[in-house]
Amino acid sequence: MKRYGRAAPPRKASPKTPASPRRASPKTPTSPRRASPKTPIRSPGRNCPTDDFEGDMIDLYMKREIANKISYDFMANSKHINSKMRTFLVKWLVEVTEEFKQSVKTLHLAVYILDKYISLNPNILTTNLQRLGITSMLIASKFEEVTHMTTEDCSYISDSAFSKQQIVQMEKEILAFLQYDVCVPTSIDFSDFYCDMLKFNKKERDMVNYILDSSLLHINIYNMSYSYRAAIAVFYVLFYFRENSCGTTWAKKLEKISKYRCDDIINEFFIVKEWLNDNKEVKTTYSRKSKSSVVKYFEGGIISPDKPSPKKLSPKKSSPVKTSPGKDSPDRIIEMAEGTILYSESYAADDGYMYRHVILPRSAVIPRGKLLNEREWRALGVQQSKGWVNYSSHRPEPHILLFRKPL
Repeated sequence: MKRYGRAAPPRKASPKTPASPRRASPKTPTSPRRASPKTPIRSPGRNCPTDDFEGDMIDLYMKREIANKISYDFMANSKHINSKMRTFLVKWLVEVTEEFKQSVKTLHLAVYILDKYISLNPNILTTNLQRLGITSMLIASKFEEVTHMTTEDCSYISDSAFSKQQIVQMEKEILAFLQYDVCVPTSIDFSDFYCDMLKFNKKERDMVNYILDSSLLHINIYNMSYSYRAAIAVFYVLFYFRENSCGTTWAKKLEKISKYRCDDIINEFFIVKEWLNDNKEVKTTYSRKSKSSVVKYFEGGIISPDKPSPKKLSPKKSSPVKTSPGKDSPDRIIEMAEGTILYSESYAADDGYMYRHVILPRSAVIPRGKLLNEREWRALGVQQSKGWVNYSSHRPEPHILLFRKPL
């Protein structure tokens, strides 16, 4: 197409000025990098703490344990429930754990929630006891399991004795009494910590869990702390699986971690026999193919609850010999049948009273800042005739109780 009008004159090309060449900047020699030493990276296993934090972690566990401890006589205040009912309920919870393939931590946390609620609410009725137990298992399952139980599961396992609304209502009531403080370290948490630091294999871990699961059926477990109960189970397995363990590096490491002396733990071995006497439900749970060897070890195998602890383990601190005290030595210690509580010989004074002192294990949970009445010191395992009164305690060593009795 033609354009109309005059065409614009062509523009003159401006002369190109030659570009000045750039000066090459001198390359400064780079300083060679120092090869950083390769530090071995530790790959911690399941919940395996490093050596740098093990002290802080165990201190945190023990602080939480003390803040959430359950009284050793929590069943005494209950108006409608006794210890036998509680034992039957825990046996049923063991079967529920097996039915829904729940973990061991779920079972122990459920028993803690159950006992804590009974200690806070002494008016719980026997008709609500099963609902309390299955709801405690539901709460623990939500905290510990990836695929937790549901209200439908709770209603099904209870033979539809409770509706979903009743279980939800009980769940609200339990959490209100506990003030939603449910994340509490149990004996399984402490035992996992000890086993990780001692590098226990699966078989040894199952042995420890077997002992601790059996202890849940007994009401006297609250006479000692969770950490001490776990230390007893771990050292019991450590002694039978690793010969001459007392005095070796394994025992010293356990003492460092748990902060309990191995000589004191050995003296508590008799209580493991009590835990394993009535554990039919726990034994059935561990009779599966994956854990069947655990039961065999306790029934005529390497570990036997009737097998006495050899005295060569603690040569420096042998058990006191039962002797007849002389007239000039009223404070001579006599070993009683339990082997853990020591009684002094009673002696008379000029003020019309007879006096004696009782030495409890250092692990005993003793109420601080008060004198014990007869029901309280008998709950600790002290056995003596009526009339004795706890009139004072030895402040430097609170596990030594002082008694007197009118002549």
